[in-house]
Amino acid sequence: MNTCIFGDSIIEGYYDDEEKNGWVNRLKSIFSDDEIYNLGISGDSTENLLNRFDGLHPNAVGHEWMANKIARELK
Repeated sequence: MNTCIFGDSIIEGYYDDEEKNGWVNRLKSIFSDDEIYNLGISGDSTENLLNRFDGLHPNAVGHEWMANKIARELK
């Protein structure tokens, strides 16, 4: 299976320690027979995310978006 995971810094692995290497790399270790691509970019916008879909044909798509914004709003 070919899976693309889109999102912001949380997907990119920004807040994770080097030992764990981010959320997407944890998925890669569980689903080792699948191709899983980390397409998370810190500070990315929805428009940029939609542009990154051009030419991709994954079997599955995962996403996380706006968790940082929601966390700030809840404080």
